[in-house]
Amino acid sequence: MGIFEILAETKIKEWLRQPKPKTVQKETVKEDKKTFEGYLLDEIRNLISKAANETGEVQKATLAKANSLQVQLLVSLEQSGHFMMAKETEKIILKHRMKCLG
Repeated sequence: MGIFEILAETKIKEWLRQPKPKTVQKETVKEDKKTFEGYLLDEIRNLISKAANETGEVQKATLAKANSLQVQLLVSLEQSGHFMMAKETEKIILKHRMKCLG
């Protein structure tokens, strides 16, 4: 055995005797990951709630924007093949509209 093999073997033995480093697990925070449709639904609800506190032309404009987003949401769901979800989402929006606007 040459000097390099002896030195290498010694280094390997020292390395094996060293305590293993503890693994630190990162704490993962689970965030609510919403879909595009989820954000649209939230925005529609917010606009309807906002329109309930407004009057006249401002209320009409806010409701027009909410209606536009509702059409966009329902078309997106139907294009994805989620027909039942589109129907239920429409019911949710209608209930919210009735609650806020009467």
